[in-house]
Amino acid sequence: MSLNDVTAERFKDEIVKGDVVVRWLTGHDGEGDLYFRHPFTQTGDTAEKKSEIDQFLLDRGYNIVPHTVDSQDYIFNVLYRDSVERADNVLRDRICSSYVDFVIRATGFAERTGEKLFGRAIPQIIIHHANDINAGCLDALLAELVEEGYSFISLDSAMEDPAYRTPDTLVTRAGPSWLWRWTRSMGKEVSFKDDPEPPAWVLSSFRQLAQ
Repeated sequence: MSLNDVTAERFKDEIVKGDVVVRWLTGHDGEGDLYFRHPFTQTGDTAEKKSEIDQFLLDRGYNIVPHTVDSQDYIFNVLYRDSVERADNVLRDRICSSYVDFVIRATGFAERTGEKLFGRAIPQIIIHHANDINAGCLDALLAELVEEGYSFISLDSAMEDPAYRTPDTLVTRAGPSWLWRWTRSMGKEVSFKDDPEPPAWVLSSFRQLAQ
């Protein structure tokens, strides 16, 4: 559930319930880093709620996982599933190609924006879900990223970069990337007008199928 829609106490109760299951599944002994991603990347619609949950997670040994690149795979996934169900391989391949192209463009934008914020290249973290489009298209996406000159590191390694210790003080009901959050938190003027959106035909089809 979104932290926007519940009290801090209710959200903490959900964290504890999930924590029990995760530790049991992974055999985690309580030592070392744990990670938490806010559902919908919504970190709290009030400063008080955001601060309370941030501290609660810290006390339980969790690091909040940021992302700098939003793959928007949940949008493409709706179209991808529909094409698979209808056995429309031509459309499926078109969706996969469009998805890969979008993530490459979004990654390039994140790279340029990170350099504007920090004066250097920083590790990028792309948000992906365990869904059908990534099951079908992730290999193609990773190959394209390699072709573009990118390599891959662990989440632990990425978050060792000092950029990821930049405070996030933005309070919003939205779920923006950390590049947007850092821009506002640092009080910097960085344009996001070139931040790419999925193609218009993808967004239109998504809205129709989501109705």
